[in-house]
Amino acid sequence: MLFLKEAILPGGAARKPWARWGKNRCPGHAGSVCCGIGFHSKEPRGKSPERGSLRPQFNFRHYRATDLALLTLILCVCEGVIVRASTGWFADQPYTLSVTPAVTAIMMIRWGVFGLVPALAGGAVYCLVSGAAPVQYLIYMGGNLAALALVPVIRRLGWQTIRDRTMYTMLYGLCCTVLMQLGRALIALCVGHGGAFFLFFATDVMSCVFCVVTMWIVRRLDGVLEDQAHYLNRVSRGTEDGGTDL
Repeated sequence: MLFLKEAILPGGAARKPWARWGKNRCPGHAGSVCCGIGFHSKEPRGKSPERGSLRPQFNFRHYRATDLALLTLILCVCEGVIVRASTGWFADQPYTLSVTPAVTAIMMIRWGVFGLVPALAGGAVYCLVSGAAPVQYLIYMGGNLAALALVPVIRRLGWQTIRDRTMYTMLYGLCCTVLMQLGRALIALCVGHGGAFFLFFATDVMSCVFCVVTMWIVRRLDGVLEDQAHYLNRVSRGTEDGGTDL
């Protein structure tokens, strides 16, 4: 009976002697262990997945949504405090500071076009806290989206090139801020507020400096200024990338 290709169990069930493949494993059932009667037990609990692959229960979309939500929430809190300070406590100061360009620049590297989320949120918070008119929501929220023009540049150059070269990193931060200011100025011009065209560039000098300095700092941090799909795959392989020290 041991040499039969099939063995008949009570009740008419049939099984094959899987042991001839070695280690009690069944062909066509990779990753399962044969119990010897035609049923297959799952992998032992707690066993880590193969290197180079993400965990089966890991949901990339949930991670992206969580990352966007957390950083956008931090942006909204910081932007709200800054706007409140500039309009109430330091209303006589001609310059303003915004963290929206810096956060948007980081998120475009991490998530591409999803950088529009902090761009829109930053504009909305600014208008809400400052008590802006409805047309100003259009100017600030729509103008901030001009920074998305950098997404094709990121794809063409590669996020590694932008992060690893100091000049490219700082120029990237500067371009993000200038594009936002240009977008606001153009929309303001289109809706009949042309007198404020150059005002956007003059009052946001501190935002430019802040964005450039922020990009220079975060490029040194592991996983911050990095495409997150690449980051997750790198972490799952167990490799390290400490950013750049240049």
